[in-house]
Amino acid sequence: MADMEHAAAIERLVERRAQASGAPGVAMAVTTRHGVVHRATWGFANVDARTPVTAETRFQFGSIGKAFTAVMVLQLEHEGRLRVSAPVADYLPWLSAPRFQLITLRHLLTHSAGLIRGSDAAADVRAEVFGLQGLAPGLPPGGRFQYSNVGYKMLGLVLEQVTGRPYGQLVRERILEPLDMHDALESITHAVRPALAVGYAPLFDDRPYSPGDPLVPAPWVETDGADGCLSAHADDLAAFARMLLNHGAGPHGTLLCPAHFDALTAPHATVDAGTAYGYGLFRADAPGHGGFLVHHSGGMLGYHAGLAADVTAGLAAVVLANGPLDGEALAQEVVGTLAGEGGESRHVWAAAPSADTEGPGADRGLVGAYHPMDGDPTPELEVRAHGAEIDLWQAGQRLGRLDRVDRDTYLLDHPAWRRFPLRFRREGPVAAELVHGGRWFSTLAYSGPLHFTPPPGAEALVGHYRAHNPWVPNFRVVARQGDLYLVWPGGSEWRLVPLGEPDALRFRCHDSWGALAEVVQFAAAVEGRMLEAQLADQPYHRFFTP
Repeated sequence: MADMEHAAAIERLVERRAQASGAPGVAMAVTTRHGVVHRATWGFANVDARTPVTAETRFQFGSIGKAFTAVMVLQLEHEGRLRVSAPVADYLPWLSAPRFQLITLRHLLTHSAGLIRGSDAAADVRAEVFGLQGLAPGLPPGGRFQYSNVGYKMLGLVLEQVTGRPYGQLVRERILEPLDMHDALESITHAVRPALAVGYAPLFDDRPYSPGDPLVPAPWVETDGADGCLSAHADDLAAFARMLLNHGAGPHGTLLCPAHFDALTAPHATVDAGTAYGYGLFRADAPGHGGFLVHHSGGMLGYHAGLAADVTAGLAAVVLANGPLDGEALAQEVVGTLAGEGGESRHVWAAAPSADTEGPGADRGLVGAYHPMDGDPTPELEVRAHGAEIDLWQAGQRLGRLDRVDRDTYLLDHPAWRRFPLRFRREGPVAAELVHGGRWFSTLAYSGPLHFTPPPGAEALVGHYRAHNPWVPNFRVVARQGDLYLVWPGGSEWRLVPLGEPDALRFRCHDSWGALAEVVQFAAAVEGRMLEAQLADQPYHRFFTP
């Protein structure tokens, strides 16, 4: 176990982050190359029954399972049964569209295949993968990084085709049992539901979550997809992290040879300036000792998880939660604040500072008056400082405190302002603009254009669209500053760029890095409004709520 001082600090950190996020329950394990050195649990596995989280409580851990899939692909390559450089169509010949002759297993492993993220629109993995053939081509393979769940589902089908065994049996034989993860579960079915903590999700699925918002038991969906269908308690997941610390070695032998472990953790695809993606794992340089860290998050319906392993320092942490919690950030924070051997303090990894660690006055550059633009008839806004907090005022009345969720991004607990985050944009240190969904406000520091022409037909497209899909339930389309945006419930935005096809109402989606594989098409005009939006493989329909 970690010494008492550090153990107590980790306990306090887990409790603080859990309380700040609103997650009902959290379990964490810290491991070295030799074994678990600390465990921490907090809260409830079942809120109604007041069942506490224990070291034996299992949680779904979602996309961390992509690393399990990648390990098995590399094992089969080592055995000469497949090649990561081969086209996926060589193993799944029923993928007859020409682009699948260009997409290799390496493209799928590194999220550079140019495929859509995936929506789980089809109930079964095979149908979802097969349905990709009916979509317009996305991005060219080998280009930009675009995270794709359906790409990893495709890898799972390759594994099944090559071995003749179902994915769950493969992962148990090749990873869970060799690592002594005996309590882990290899698929999500109704039969295993009583063995897991109850997952909790926000009551309101159409707006950004704020800690303190009500939670309800999340929908339960069966899956055996290779993008994430595994469950475990913290000690078992720590065993997988320990295999990473030991460069592919497990307690009973080697799971990956040195060359394939290097391939697993190498920086294959650039994500951003500080992060790359290997095979099923993100990779970043660890400051202070010249080594590297691999990490991944996992999100399921009602569950969140994180794994961070500083391979060079030999330290890893896993975090499992049955509600809203950034487990990946917490795992990195724990690894980064652990002590080194011999009691010497060593900061092996620094997570991004959280909102509650910045001192008073950190947001003074946002203070000022904000004038409504684009003919918005609402009164002017004002941001005022109040000690370490900032408040939003309108027409001489305080609307509430702005709660920071990211740099220059805030939430306001007010009925008229909860559907979208408030995003400030600066010119230098001072805020020049504020956007909220389709609304736009400027300050005296703003120096850009004052007038924009709305996109043609924007009024027919703007609105709230829903599908009966618990994974991707809804989005909104807004018009702002001459562009259309698709806004997700969490607040992230995709700019919609017309594909230039007359009367087709088809748009390519763009994030802050450029074009995405996703295309959205609107149809079914009634009384001047489109009733349907087909986003990639999922139809959505205009909804009655704003």
